[in-house]
Amino acid sequence: MKDYYSLFVGACTDLCHDSDYSDTDKVRMHNKSMKEINQISDAIMLDDLSDMFIRLMEHPDEMVRMNAAAKCLQFGLFTEKAKFVLLNIIDFSNDESIRFSCKNIIRHSK
Repeated sequence: MKDYYSLFVGACTDLCHDSDYSDTDKVRMHNKSMKEINQISDAIMLDDLSDMFIRLMEHPDEMVRMNAAAKCLQFGLFTEKAKFVLLNIIDFSNDESIRFSCKNIIRHSK
């Protein structure tokens, strides 16, 4: 079985932060990584490993937590925890783009 946890975390490391969006190479890598996150998330669901999203929402990196929480809301899993994780990032992140993304994820999950 694939190590979906490590694959998900690895894909999140290539996502853009505040200052990265002006660099076209970083944006291309970001888009590629988002496709990978979607594929990994689908595989997690197909292999009935949805509990892995709980572990991912507890990861030290806020980008990993944000994407895991977004996937939980998309799939209707652990929704209260996912919202809590996103609100926590909004309150404590120093990265404006991540805070903005978390606000949008919550807004679109209703």
